[in-house]
Amino acid sequence: MRIAFVSTEARSGGATRAMARSMRAMADAGHEVVLVTLSEGETAFETVRLEDQTPENRSRVVGVAHYFYNGRYVDRNRAEVSNTPFWIPAVGLDLAEVVGRLGVDVVNVHWSSYFLSLKSLDRLMALPTPVVFTLHDMAHFTGGCHYSAGCRGFETDCRPCPQLRQDLLAVPRSVRRSRARVYAEGQPWAIAPSRWMADLARDSGLFADGRVSHVSNVLDTDRFSAGSRKAARKLFGLRPDAQVLLFGAVDNREHRKGYDLMAAALHQVVAESEAPVIALSIGAHPPALDVPGLEIVQTGYVEDDQRLAAAYRAADVTVIASREDNLPNVMLESLACGTPVAAFAVGGLAETIEDGVNGALAAQGDPAALAAAVSRVLSADGPEMRRAARRSGERFGNAAGHAAGYVAVFEAARLAAGFAVAHGSSSWPGAPRQPSPQYRPGLVEFFGGWPAEVLIRARAALR
Repeated sequence: MRIAFVSTEARSGGATRAMARSMRAMADAGHEVVLVTLSEGETAFETVRLEDQTPENRSRVVGVAHYFYNGRYVDRNRAEVSNTPFWIPAVGLDLAEVVGRLGVDVVNVHWSSYFLSLKSLDRLMALPTPVVFTLHDMAHFTGGCHYSAGCRGFETDCRPCPQLRQDLLAVPRSVRRSRARVYAEGQPWAIAPSRWMADLARDSGLFADGRVSHVSNVLDTDRFSAGSRKAARKLFGLRPDAQVLLFGAVDNREHRKGYDLMAAALHQVVAESEAPVIALSIGAHPPALDVPGLEIVQTGYVEDDQRLAAAYRAADVTVIASREDNLPNVMLESLACGTPVAAFAVGGLAETIEDGVNGALAAQGDPAALAAAVSRVLSADGPEMRRAARRSGERFGNAAGHAAGYVAVFEAARLAAGFAVAHGSSSWPGAPRQPSPQYRPGLVEFFGGWPAEVLIRARAALR
């Protein structure tokens, strides 16, 4: 089978790392993969990088629309409930012709914000080739938010939107309605890494019955494996007699990741601990921690997997304070390295962490309960819990099983699209041609009715 993976990014970010692991699993299973992306940088796969060829007269409307919806309507209008990405898919790039010429059996769309609009997706789903989303977050079935912060408006019409201070034009509602029309016509499929995300996608009502499947992410458990804690601590200059708590995210400023809740829990952990406590912080932009008696070691963003695995091995427990989460890489990587996880019982964390076995769970949003969960891990039989963590991490190392799960969805999508043979033949007649690096100019959709369109066109005319 030949699969086109579509993603805004080629390297950075948790969703991109998870996608790259899926691509490797598919390639190792004998399938052809090609990445279609905007991003620069080296990849291990056949890659089509696209360059924006939007003419100047059209680029003015595109630029104003993007600024109006995502700069003014969203970014300057966010409520305190969330700062997780929120993207209005009004502006996107038409890559249907490029993808069509690749001769693929299926199109697998991953994290595509700032790349694909609803019009872009509509054009893609008009191809003979079926489209399958991988749901790294909720963006493919909401009115714009990547995580809903507990709101269930995506099941109806996304109004009122709690993540915007004002929504005078009801833009998320307009996006949700447009998405419903596009999906009703295109009939896409979806793969969710966690059962929690799969249930949310089904509850959205945007996917036809039977078209949402659960396939867990995959992990290289040889690269992320148990090892010497002593050597790992030496690498980061950590005291051998300390209790080391690892935490972090790609961007620690993200409210959803619960840095504030984790900080509150640390006060209690340090106060109750008889041993020195070290916080090993990974990821970018960690907020200041003012916890008396706590030693803090910051690694920054770690791109090298070997160094990242060493950080997990150095820790006694990995603390994840997410308010909402799908199937975070930090959890999978930590378990595979034999480090238990203490976390709130949310999303894919609640599905994976067995309290008292490979970590501990706490009631959602309760710092005192999270501190107690950390203490339970620290006071447990360390070697036994670390072995259990490693065993649970190994379940995500089945690359062949992961590829088989994806292929089962891809084959079902192709058969539903009318292909008698599930794979092995190009979706387009004749030999596939080399794609052009260019694609059609940016597509614009006006959400929020005629006032938004008039405003955007008028502003573009003045540029």
